Amino acid sequence: PPAALADEWFTPGRFLALLALCLFAAFPEVILGSHTFYYRDFGHFAYPLAHYHRECFWRGEIPLWNPYSSCGLPHLAQWNTMCLYPGALIYLLGPMPWALGWFSLAHLLLAGAGAYRLAHHWTGNRFAASVAGLAFAFNGFTLHAVMWPNNVAALAWAPWLWLRVERACKEGGRTILLAALIGAMQMLSGAPEIILFTWAIAALLALVEGKGQKAKGKNESFGRLRPAAFFLLTFVLVLLLSAAQLLPFLDLLSHSHRTAGYDDNLYAMPLWGWANFFVPLFRMTPDKLGVFTHVEQQWTSSYYPSLGVLALAALAVWRRREPRVWLLAAVTVVGVWLAMGRDAFLLDWLKAIFPPLGFIRFPIKYVLLPLMALPFLAAFGITVVQLSKCGDQQTSPSSDIKLQRARNHPLILVTFTLLAICAGVLIWGASEKHFGVTLVFAVASAQAVLGAAVLIHRRNGFGGLTPPLPALVALVFIAADILSHAPRQNPTVITQAYEPGVAKFSTTMPRLGEGRAMVSREMEGFMAHAQNTNALNYCISSRRAAFANWNLLDAVPKVNGMFSQFPRELSDTWWLLYGNDRPFPEHFADFLGITRISSSETLFTWAHRTNALPLVTAGAEPIFTDAASTLRELAGSGFDPKGNVFLPKELTAVSPATNASAITRATALSTRWEREAISIDVEANAPVWVVIAQTYYHPWKAFEGERELPIRRANHAFQAVEIPAGRHHLELRYVDHAFRLGAAISITTLALVLFGLLCPRAPLKTEH
Repeated sequence: PPAALADEWFTPGRFLALLALCLFAAFPEVILGSHTFYYRDFGHFAYPLAHYHRECFWRGEIPLWNPYSSCGLPHLAQWNTMCLYPGALIYLLGPMPWALGWFSLAHLLLAGAGAYRLAHHWTGNRFAASVAGLAFAFNGFTLHAVMWPNNVAALAWAPWLWLRVERACKEGGRTILLAALIGAMQMLSGAPEIILFTWAIAALLALVEGKGQKAKGKNESFGRLRPAAFFLLTFVLVLLLSAAQLLPFLDLLSHSHRTAGYDDNLYAMPLWGWANFFVPLFRMTPDKLGVFTHVEQQWTSSYYPSLGVLALAALAVWRRREPRVWLLAAVTVVGVWLAMGRDAFLLDWLKAIFPPLGFIRFPIKYVLLPLMALPFLAAFGITVVQLSKCGDQQTSPSSDIKLQRARNHPLILVTFTLLAICAGVLIWGASEKHFGVTLVFAVASAQAVLGAAVLIHRRNGFGGLTPPLPALVALVFIAADILSHAPRQNPTVITQAYEPGVAKFSTTMPRLGEGRAMVSREMEGFMAHAQNTNALNYCISSRRAAFANWNLLDAVPKVNGMFSQFPRELSDTWWLLYGNDRPFPEHFADFLGITRISSSETLFTWAHRTNALPLVTAGAEPIFTDAASTLRELAGSGFDPKGNVFLPKELTAVSPATNASAITRATALSTRWEREAISIDVEANAPVWVVIAQTYYHPWKAFEGERELPIRRANHAFQAVEIPAGRHHLELRYVDHAFRLGAAISITTLALVLFGLLCPRAPLKTEH
C-alpha cells in the first residue's frame, strides 16, 4: 500500500539526515565553526567549566578542586561539571571553542535517534518514529537548552534508557547490563532533574509492562515480580557504575547550602503559562538581543513543542485507548501542573510526601515532563491516522467517501480545535505590549500546523505527489514551525571571544596564590543585567570584568563564582561581601587576600587594594566563639585579620596555641600553591595557628612529613592548622576519599558488566 511504502522510506539514516539539516538551519555558523554559543549560561557557566576541565585533562589531572572560584570549591563533586562523562571527550579532544557547541548539537542528534528507535519500537511505524524523533530533539526548549551541555546530554540518553529498560524488564540477562551502561552514561552527564524525570517515567513504563504481563496470563509469582526485580537490578547497577560521581556529589550535597527546603518558588510557570504551548510568545517580553522570555520565569525562553505535535498528541489521547498512551498523557498534565509551583498547590503536596523534591529550585523545570512525553504521544497519533487509512482501503468504493469523512475528520477536527484555542489566547492577549510580534509568530505557527495536518491527512498521495513526499513535507512543516515560532533563542559569537589573551585587563591580575580579585557589588549587579548587541564586545567585557565563571578562561582567582553548590559556611559569608544593606567589610576583604576590586570609576577596570594580607598567615591570636558571633565580628570594623582568628568554641579545651604571650612570633616563610596542593614553610617560637584563606572542606588534609595534622574551620568558612613551636614544612593536599571509594566501586562494577557482556553465552540444552 502507498502508506506502507511511505513509512518504509523513513529509514533511520534518512531521519538523521533530516534532523541534521534542521540543526544546520538553526545554527549554520556553529556547525561550520565560524561562531559558537555565548548567550547566558553558555558563556557564564558552561564554557568556562569545559575550559577548566580541558586544562586539567591535558595536565593529566582529574579536576577534583577548583582553586580559582569562590576561594576554592569542589569541582568534580558539582556533578554538572561532567568531569567523568565519557561524552566529554568531544570537547576534551576536539578543537575548542567549536567543540563545545558541537557537543550540544551532536547530543541533539543522539536524542532524536533514541526517540526514533523508541517510537518505532512502540508503534512499528517509521513515519511516526520520525515525528517523535524530530519533536523530541527539535523543539523550543532544546533550541534554548544548547546553552546547557549537561542538560542536553542527559536528555539525549533518556529515550535510549526507556527503550533498554523496557527490554531489560521483559528479557533480563544481558539486556540488563546494556540498560545499566546507558543509564550510567546519563547519570554521569550531570543533570539531576532530567535524570530524576527519566527514571520516574522509566519506573511508570515498567509498571505498565508488568501490568501487561499479568494481563497476558503470566500470573506465576515470579512472573509478576520479574519486571520489578529486573528494573531494580538495572537501577542498582547504574548507581554502582556511577559511584565515582555520585559519592562525591552526595558528600558535597550533605555539606552544601542546598536543603530540601531550597525551593523558593523562583522561576515558576505562571498560571496562564499553559497558553505558551499554543501561542509561543504569549505575554513574553524581549531583551535587547531580541530573545523573548517570561518576566515570571527566565529559566527557558520557550517550551513550545509545535502545534502539529500537540494536535497529533491530542488525537492519540482521544482515539488510541491504551495504558501507555494514558501514562504519557498523565505525565504531560502533571508536568504542566507541577511547573506552576506553589500557586497550583500540587508541588507543595508532593514535597510533603517526598521532601527531596525541594532540592529542585526552579519549578519551571517540571515542564520537561510534557516535553519528554508529547513526542511519543504524537507518534501514537500518527498510528491513529494510519489505522483510519487502513480501514478506508478495506471498504468498498461505494462507501469509501463516507468512511473517509467519518474516520479522517478527527485529525482535522483536533487541528481546528487547537487553532481555535490559539485564536482565543490571542484575543486574551490583544492588549499586551508586544502583541504585534506575538501575532506574527502565532500566524506562522498556525500556517505550519495546518499544512502539516493536511499533508499527514493525505499522505497516501496528494496532488500527484509520490507517497513519501507529503509525509516528508509534513515533517518539514513541523520543523519550520519550531524554527519560526520565536526570534532566535541562542545568539552566537565569533570564536575569537574565547581565545587566550583576548581580554586585555586594565592592570596585572593576581595569579594563583598571590591574592584574589573581587567583582564589586555594583559591578555584579550591573553585569547581571548587562547586554550588548555586539556579541564579541560583550564577551570580552565579561572576561575583563571576571564576571560569573569567565575568570576561569584567564586563570584569575576570585572570591565568588557561578555554581550549583557551595559549602554551607561559605555561603553564609556572601552577605558580608554582597549584602547591599551593610557597609563593605574592608578587613574581611583583607583577610581574603583581595588585591583587585572592580573600579568604581570606569567600567571593566580594576582598582588595587594595598592592605590585603597574604593568603597564608601565622601567629594570630585565636578567639573561640560560636558561628553567629564569628559572622558578626567578621562584618564589623573592629575585625583584625592579622591579629585575630575566630575558631569554633569546642576547640578551646584542645588547643595549646592560645598565643597569650606578647612575645609570640610566627612567620609564614614561603608558600607554593597548586590546584590541589599547598606547600607552606612556617617558623614560630610558640604553638601557633597557621591560617589559610581558602574554603574549608573536609577532604583537605594537612601533613608534616608522614604525620597528619587536623585542619580546623577558621573565620567561619576557611582553614587553620595548629603547629607547635619551631620550623615546619606543611603540605596541604586534597584527598577525596568519597571519590576514591566511588572510583573503586565503579571500576569493579564496569569490569563485571563488560565481562558479562563479552563472555560467550552457554549453549542452550535441548530436551529429546
